[in-house]
Amino acid sequence: MDRLISILARHFEDRGNFESEDFIHVYGDPLQALLHFRVFWPEFKEVRGHVVLKTSLDNEEGMESLIRLLDQRPNEAREVLAGFRWVEVPYLFSRDCTEDDEDHYLAELMAEAWRGALLAHYPKQKWVTRVLEPEETGSVVGVCFEEAE
Repeated sequence: MDRLISILARHFEDRGNFESEDFIHVYGDPLQALLHFRVFWPEFKEVRGHVVLKTSLDNEEGMESLIRLLDQRPNEAREVLAGFRWVEVPYLFSRDCTEDDEDHYLAELMAEAWRGALLAHYPKQKWVTRVLEPEETGSVVGVCFEEAE
């Protein structure tokens, strides 16, 4: 039984040898799939030639803040950009219904999907996506991306 099936079986009744598609068919709905699309395929924005998460620029202040930081710390662009290229996975949702190991697995799936999204949108650049451990974020598991060196 793979990890996804194991997690789904903990939260939903397995009616006998379910595969992930069976769980989707019995318990899922298309509106939930649409609702969660951006978790796996986020929107990106370019700022001065740098790609960041659009959600990190949630308002005009976010854009101004990034530009100001890039101007003030031009030799530290990588560090500045890192703050605009990650999310804390459990905080994407208002419901707290998962265990830490489940959040970690979700982060792994998100990182893999983000890699695909970045390659689709920016095929000439090389990207690294990864899971951030709680020790790195200061609280919970996260997902980030950066340009490969």
